[in-house]
Amino acid sequence: MQTLPRTGMSSPVESKPLHDSPLRIYVLFTNVRSTLAALRSAESLGRGLDVRIELISPKLVPYPLPLDRPTGDLSFFIRRCAATIAEAGVDEAGIHLCLCREPRSALSAALAKGSIVFIGGCRRWWWPTAESRLGRWLQRNGHHVVVVNTSRAARKNSRLTLGLTRDDVRRLWTSLARTTS
Repeated sequence: MQTLPRTGMSSPVESKPLHDSPLRIYVLFTNVRSTLAALRSAESLGRGLDVRIELISPKLVPYPLPLDRPTGDLSFFIRRCAATIAEAGVDEAGIHLCLCREPRSALSAALAKGSIVFIGGCRRWWWPTAESRLGRWLQRNGHHVVVVNTSRAARKNSRLTLGLTRDDVRRLWTSLARTTS
């Protein structure tokens, strides 16, 4: 796992988690704008609750190549994730770069049942987006999903509608803590 404190974004280092919180919020990297919105929302809901934010970025590897030798420089992808975390204003977060052939199988392996996952994406009324389809798939697999609306209307109002209040998140984490202990 790559853990990058905000002050050390220029060179990723291997280290242990910065604090050992049992409560984790996972943010799925889809694109920079949507991930920024999801990171900001996860940070605002987790503030004061002693949570750890983890950014998961699936990196597709073509079939002719072995999984341990993807195309491109992996440090570029790590730097891009670190820059997105810094731009979102998150003080510290873990970065998980998942090398995979299929993103859904990588997410199944990376996430424990009942994980809280934030996905940024545009919300349309008439047709489901890739992010909303992925969110429904994650819910069917037992995860708690928040799809952060990054549409023009949401940006215009400068508020992100989540459908969850801070009390909802506290109740959810309390119930998760009881089931894991």
